Amino acid sequence: MPDVPLTEYVCHVSDEQTIRLVDLPDDAWDELEASTGESGFLFVAVPLGTTKRARTVYEFCCRKAGVEPATLTIGELWDVFELVADDRPTSYSDGLPDPKADDQTTEPSSSS
Repeated sequence: MPDVPLTEYVCHVSDEQTIRLVDLPDDAWDELEASTGESGFLFVAVPLGTTKRARTVYEFCCRKAGVEPATLTIGELWDVFELVADDRPTSYSDGLPDPKADDQTTEPSSSS
């Protein structure tokens, strides 16, 4: 199976602040689901699926960051979301990231 890089969406709420959608707390998803009737997974996987969803996620991220949401055109709303590489660790040991697993790409060789 090919090694496919994982990606995730971030929301740029200001020039200085970016919110990773997967980092929003559980109560955020409950609130978003209650206000829209849509699954929280849609907000993470396809925040730009509808204008209402994109605006709701953007405004919610702004509130969580303590930033006043701007009135955006559809193009500006599109631009606040960015698909980025998921840079979280792929291996954990005792609940913590395992640096050895991510750094080691080949088997160590022995010299003779």
